[in-house]
Amino acid sequence: MLFAVAISPLLKVVDRGPSILRVQFDLTLPANIDMVMLALEEGMESALPVLFLVALGLYLIDRRSGAATFRG
Repeated sequence: MLFAVAISPLLKVVDRGPSILRVQFDLTLPANIDMVMLALEEGMESALPVLFLVALGLYLIDRRSGAATFRG
């Protein structure tokens, strides 16, 4: 879960980076770099719900094993 939370600001930087460079500094990235950044950002962004589901699953598994040990 911490990984998913930690990666969110990085994804925002990758998403907004090219437009900030263009507006603030009048720098335009080459088209291939812009496309790679967009593909990576969208791919990781779509993986965030999966990371949260994995964290939830691990939490529930840990909770069940902890409860079984507590009763015993």
